[in-house]
Amino acid sequence: MLFNLYFVKIALLAIVFLAQIKKRSLSVSFVKYFFLFSFLTIFGINLYYSFLQYQIWASDKIGQYFITEDKSYFPRYLFTHKFFEPYLISLAVALFSFFILRILNRKAGSRFFYNEEPYLCALAIFLSGNPGWFFYLITLFSFHLFLSFFFLIKNKIKSINENTSRVSFLYLWLPSALFVILLSGWLSKFYFWYVLEI
Repeated sequence: MLFNLYFVKIALLAIVFLAQIKKRSLSVSFVKYFFLFSFLTIFGINLYYSFLQYQIWASDKIGQYFITEDKSYFPRYLFTHKFFEPYLISLAVALFSFFILRILNRKAGSRFFYNEEPYLCALAIFLSGNPGWFFYLITLFSFHLFLSFFFLIKNKIKSINENTSRVSFLYLWLPSALFVILLSGWLSKFYFWYVLEI
């Protein structure tokens, strides 16, 4: 296909991650607009795929039945097949996570996250798709736990106060999503991916 979503998602995440590494801190407005751009890109590509699917069915006698006789089938097919459903579910999870992070951070006086982090989290979850978002959260917390444990041991060895090195999620949101998307082809061969995809 002309636009392979796999590579588009990797490119979108890579752009933001490289900008994050270069600038150290991204502006909230940049991440907010990039999230909107990513949303429009993914849904625009899916609309294009839907148009192609319609053209294929319209040129086939059996396919024409699903377009002309059972007019409700084609829209249901689009939303429950591979085009929109994975991203509608991940969008819902992304928005839920965004609001939870914002509420928690506000209640804690912005001690937990930098201002751009809820947007980075939402972007990563959305682009992970469904069920990729589930594996994304597992990967994210696994990386965070590993790094926290690593720095705890390192500080114990160097006799440094353990409170001086709290591991931030700031540079974990996007690499965790990239990791899951890169492995999604392999993960999709397993039964648990199929079960979560339904």
